[in-house]
Amino acid sequence: MLCETIDYKGCTIEVHSDDDPESPRTWSNFGTMTCRHRDYHLGDVHDQSAEDIIELTKRDDVLWLPLYLLDHSGLWMKTGTPDADTWTTRGDRFVCDSQGWDTSTVGIIYATFETIRKEYNVKKITPAVKKKAYALLECEVKTYSDYLEGAVCGYMTKDENDEHLDSCWGYYPEHEQGREDYHYMMEEARSSIDHHLEQKAKAQAEQNANDQQALQLL
Repeated sequence: MLCETIDYKGCTIEVHSDDDPESPRTWSNFGTMTCRHRDYHLGDVHDQSAEDIIELTKRDDVLWLPLYLLDHSGLWMKTGTPDADTWTTRGDRFVCDSQGWDTSTVGIIYATFETIRKEYNVKKITPAVKKKAYALLECEVKTYSDYLEGAVCGYMTKDENDEHLDSCWGYYPEHEQGREDYHYMMEEARSSIDHHLEQKAKAQAEQNANDQQALQLL
C-alpha cells in the first residue's frame, strides 16, 4: 500500500507498507520473549508453561517485563511494570481497551544478568545498567509490536520518466531508544536517486565529448 510520495530532484520516492516483513525476533536480540497464546505463536519461546514463566520472574539473576497483547482488528503488544502482584492482570493496559476485554497477558521478555554483562561489558549490574537494559527490552517490544500491527515499510524510487530505479523493504518506525530505520530509509532512497542522476550526468558528459570529437574530425 502506498503511504507517502516525495518529490526529490525531479524524481520520486514512494513509501509503501511492507506486506511481508521479516519478524524482528529472527534478529540477534538482547531479550528473550517467552509467550503463551491459544491462537498465535508469539515471541521466541512457545513451549513453556505458565508456571515456568512465573518461575523466571522469581529468579534473582533475571530482569524481566510483562507482555500484554491487544487482539482487536489487529494485534498490538506492549509491556508494563514488573510487579509480581499485578503483572498478570489484564485491565487498563491499552487506552482503547480500558476494561481489558480484548487484552491478555501473554508472557514476559527477559534478559539474564550474564546477557546484560556481555551486552554492556560490565561486571556489576548497577541501577544505571538496569535502566539501560530495561529501555532496550522496551524497545524490542515496541519493534515487535510494529511488526504485529504491520507498521513496517519500504521505499521505491522512480526517475523523471516514472521508471523504476530501486526498492528496499523491512524498515521500522523510529523509537527513542531504538533503531532509526525511517530516517535511514529516506537517506538510502535519496542516495539511490543521487546515484542515478550522477550516472545520467556522466553519460551525458561522455556523449557531449564524443559529439565534440566527431565535430572536430569533420
